[in-house]
Amino acid sequence: MGIKYIIDKEKKIIFVKRFGAISPEEFINGMLEITAHKDFSKANKLYSDMSVSNLSTLSLEELNQYARFCGEKLNQLLIIVVVPQNLNFGVSRLFETLLNQGNIKFVKEKTDALRWLDINCLPDDFQ
Repeated sequence: MGIKYIIDKEKKIIFVKRFGAISPEEFINGMLEITAHKDFSKANKLYSDMSVSNLSTLSLEELNQYARFCGEKLNQLLIIVVVPQNLNFGVSRLFETLLNQGNIKFVKEKTDALRWLDINCLPDDFQ
């Protein structure tokens, strides 16, 4: 899995894009890198683009591990995740159920995410 991220201090949003198959270890390591960034605490929202990611290989136990991490380490953020593929969207909804917190939302369309974040477009170098 690959990860790219930008922290927009002015908008207080972390923009994250993931590539390829995702394992819980890679997800957690990528998020630990982001949470260690000096500007992490300035953000209150997180936009995650998973349109070129693959969640279908994750087991229920791995989804649980992922959900626990998010619940413990990312609960101060409002998180919106773009997951356009049907299978990945279904897995994401299962994840949302396991997480059982109100701070995360999964959508299929980028436009829905942008509207939820109250912004018009993504940063130029994040397209």
